[in-house]
Order: sequence, then C-alpha cells, then structure tokens
Amino acid sequence: MRLSFLSLAISFLCPWVAKSESLVVAPVVEAPATQFIRVERDDESTRLQTAVTRFTRGEVEIDLIGAVHIADESYYEKLNTSFKAYPVILFEMIGGENLGKGQAVQKEGEKPAGALGFLGSAFEKMQQALDLKGQKDEIDYSAENFVHADLTIEEFHKLNQEREQSLMSFMLKQAFAKPSGKEPSTAGLLIALLSRNPDKLKLQLVDTLGEGDTQMANIAGENVIIGDRNLKCLAVMQDQIKAGKTKVGIFYGAAHYPDMEKRLIEQGFKQTQQTWLDAWTLPL
Repeated sequence: MRLSFLSLAISFLCPWVAKSESLVVAPVVEAPATQFIRVERDDESTRLQTAVTRFTRGEVEIDLIGAVHIADESYYEKLNTSFKAYPVILFEMIGGENLGKGQAVQKEGEKPAGALGFLGSAFEKMQQALDLKGQKDEIDYSAENFVHADLTIEEFHKLNQEREQSLMSFMLKQAFAKPSGKEPSTAGLLIALLSRNPDKLKLQLVDTLGEGDTQMANIAGENVIIGDRNLKCLAVMQDQIKAGKTKVGIFYGAAHYPDMEKRLIEQGFKQTQQTWLDAWTLPL
C-alpha cells in the first residue's frame, strides 16, 4: 500500500517538516524542534494547522508562512487577506517565474511532463477525494507584491542532472522512510474510500500529515527539492532586503522550513513569534 499511487499522493499532500536526530548527552536537554504543522483537537473539531513563524534581525522581519497544497477554501481566503499586509511575498513554484506578469505557468490544457506532471495529477485526485480546494486555484499569484523565489524548470532539471537526483526518486525515498507511528491503516483507508465520505478519509490522514516532521528526518537537507530551492529563495530574500524591504513574507511548503530556519539563524535572525492557521477543520 505504501508504494501505491494513493500512498505517493498522500506523502506529498502536505509539505513535510524535517527534524534531525541528535545524540543526547546528559544532563543537556535540547530545545524541542520548531513545529511548522500540527494537529489540534477539542470538543468541537479536529484541525490540521500550519504555522506563521517570525524571525527578526534588527529592523528586518521575515515571516515563514507554511502551506498545505490542498485545504479548506476559508484557509486560502485568510492567506490571501494576510498577504496584503506584506510589501513583498516570496512564493514557491518550480517554473512559476511568469506568474504576476500576465502569463500562465502553462498553456491551458497542457500539463508538465514527467514527475512534475505525475505529482500534479496526484494532487488533483486527492483534492477531489477529500473535497478540498487547490492552492494554485485559490491563491492570487497575480498580486503585485508576489515575487517568484524558486527554481525555473531549466534550473530544476539542470541541478537534478548535476546531483544525479530526480523528483520521482525523492518521492520513492519518502515512501520508504521510517514510519512516524501515525500512518493510517490499510483497512481504515479502504473503508474511508469506499464510504465516499471526504471527512472520514481526512480523519484517516490528518495525524499522518500533522506528524510530518518525523517523515522527512532522513530525506531533507542537501538536495534539489529542499536545499537548492531554499538557497534560491533566501538569495531572493537578500535582494529584497538590499532593496529596502524590512518585512518579507515567505510562502513555501512546511518541508522547507527546518532547513530554512537553520539558514536564517546562521544569518543572525532569531525566532520571535509564531501563530497558527486552520488548514483543515473536521467537525466532530
């Protein structure tokens, strides 16, 4: 089941968060790793949440705005509203350099080839099964303050060739990664799928997605899909700071943020604030 189309789709439903393991030497107690995605429960609902985490250095404020690629419509509405408060929003999308310039990422009816096309189809199928909205459809990428801060298609393919990597190999490696202990059972998934009830399927998946920090422990880091894209994003961030921007929002998948947080701290930034947004809300 883990290597099925559904499993690969589920594994990329939410950008995972990486958390590295380290040797604990008594009596030193390490601070807990920063969470960028979580599951919260109360007497009324179960909620998948993503974080907005602020880092400051002097007068400069950098907000890491986590995202899931399919979510409730209200989630994207709140994001679109919050984005207006930023002079600049740096966004991720491989090949999205033409967004905001009156051009589409791809021609109508045309889909990216290879693993990028496979991944897009996976999101579409899971979006339909879960009765959720898609990030690309709901986020207003034409906003004037949106700045592309990701690899072009050409850069992405070139780096993969240089590193002898591929998106498909990354997905397969994630499928083989050590389980977090919160994976849905095969029987539970099958029952939820056969019920055709989107909320039942979400309940089978929500804890796995909320524990994504353990899923990427041995995967994230010096690779194209995380490390190289983060370098590109932070290079664009530095350009914006040099241009006089003191408040910058970075709208990327949460899988990027442990590595990005480390790089920001190395540049002298400190985490000063964190708030949470409800991406999925499942009433009890």
